Amino acid sequence: MDYLAGKDPVMAKLIAHYGHFERGVEQTVFSSLVTHIVSQMLSNKVGAVLNGRLHELVGEYTPEHLLQQTPTAIKSIGISQRKADYIVGLANGAAAW
Repeated sequence: MDYLAGKDPVMAKLIAHYGHFERGVEQTVFSSLVTHIVSQMLSNKVGAVLNGRLHELVGEYTPEHLLQQTPTAIKSIGISQRKADYIVGLANGAAAW
């Protein structure tokens, strides 16, 4: 933050006003991809709600956990059929790798 504040006066004002912030980081590349598939083209709030539902359904985002669900089960929590297919396809590919 100090670097940004020193390089840009606008950023310096914003940092002084809002302070330091923490940004969450996904544990794995796989879980990050699943999170982004779910959230793509949605508001942050809707993406967070759907990711919460998916976490309730499968637990941790791992290929093994996701492959215990069908695309239809994933769709039943409000995720589109296309995204459910992508998620299961990603899990199949990761499990095979």
